[in-house]
Amino acid sequence: MKDKNENFRYFIAEDDFELSIARINALGNPYLKWQLTQARKNHTDEFGEIIKAGDNYYKKSSGPSYSDVVKLSRKSMNIFAFLYFLDTPGLSNLADEVIKKRDEEHRKAVDGLKL
Repeated sequence: MKDKNENFRYFIAEDDFELSIARINALGNPYLKWQLTQARKNHTDEFGEIIKAGDNYYKKSSGPSYSDVVKLSRKSMNIFAFLYFLDTPGLSNLADEVIKKRDEEHRKAVDGLKL
């Protein structure tokens, strides 16, 4: 089966896409993560891609105001993630370590709960 991103010059395979988003979020502000959102109206993302009402897209707060939001279509986020980690295995490894550490901290916190 062909990947729906086959026409893009730069893309991450579907199986690795969610991991790439988790890695990007691991390296950023833990309180301002990229969030998957469904569009209620038409938008244009930061790279000029159209986001149609009903499409899923990614958004991230970029300031104190409700309107201070960066929006990326799924296609744009895929390209952004590909380029973000291009030829930087150390960056991917660092993100994986942050994810692992955060998971261990959550596990310890849950184990420490007394019910």
